[in-house]
Formats: sequence, C-alpha cells, structure tokens
Amino acid sequence: MAHWLTRTCKNCGWEDQIAFTRREAAFGLYDAAAIREKACSRCGSTECLNIARRFVTLDQELLDEWGMDAGLTLMQQDEELLLAEVHYLPMILRAVDEQLYLPGKIDALLTSLCVLLYDHTVNPEEYSPAENRQRKQIADRVRPELAQRKAAIGRAAGSISGYIQEVVFPQIGLEKTNDGLEDGNGNYQE
Repeated sequence: MAHWLTRTCKNCGWEDQIAFTRREAAFGLYDAAAIREKACSRCGSTECLNIARRFVTLDQELLDEWGMDAGLTLMQQDEELLLAEVHYLPMILRAVDEQLYLPGKIDALLTSLCVLLYDHTVNPEEYSPAENRQRKQIADRVRPELAQRKAAIGRAAGSISGYIQEVVFPQIGLEKTNDGLEDGNGNYQE
C-alpha cells in the first residue's frame, strides 16, 4: 500500500500527492528540500507553502526496525508523543521487558508510556463525563503496567519531562527529588 505526502503550492494552492513506501513514510525517508523545489503540477511554480504527511500506524516490524537503528526517527522531535497510544501498549511493554532495543529507544518507549498515562489523567475538567470514563479505563490499564516497571522508569527519568513526572510519578510510587527520583525510600525498587 502506498503512503502519501502532500506538497501544497504557495502560488495556486494545488496539492500534489507524492507516493512513498510504508517505511519511507514512517521514518520520513525523503528529500524534503527536493520536494519543496519541485514544480507544481498545475501551475509550474516552485514556491511551496508546506509539505504534510500522515503518520503511519506502526506494526511490530516497523517498531523493531526503529528500535534497533539509532539513525531512524519517527518524528524530528517528540517521538514519544507519537508512540503514546494505547494500541501500541502490548508492543511497547514487550520491547521494554525483553530489552529488545537500543537503550535510548527503550527510554523513549518508557517516556511514551508516561505520556500515555499523563494524557489520560490530566485536566479532567476539559472532557465530558463520557470521555473521562474512557480516559479512566485507559489510565487504569496503563498505571499498573508503569508501577510494575518503576525501576526502569526511574532509570529513564532524565528523558521524561518534569511536568509529566509531576503528574505520573505519584501515581506509580515514584517521587521527584532534587537529587533524582526515588520511591519514597531513597531507591528505585520495583
């Protein structure tokens, strides 16, 4: 199945669709500068307003490739936001538990789990009662998984933003301190 990147012409607003493989789309393996400079198929202008791509839903094969290659990224920054989806939970837990990937990639996966819990517990006032019930179900599913892996999360704390730590860590028995993170007893016990 082909995946598409959309190049929008600044001159006429026309959107050219450019096909890529699933792998190229997942990891952004294309020459953005060349696409920006490409002539619009409608008016011929080389002025580009923007380039957009839809993110590819990851499968085990793509996640494994990403996890074992330090040079591959899913996004320029904030990969953990892309990975913070409940449907990725089983793949992420397996990769973390079996230490399948490079250490930096494991840290990104642990961060994504914290982001997932954060997203489903913070600011309940912004959601309807039905949405909050669904958010609670997801949080109740993710929280014990994080609590079981709190030692690993403690080791990855340097990769986890302070505002996420402030919300997530108390839920799983970790505290943020000036010297680092602890479980209330000064260590990273599970």
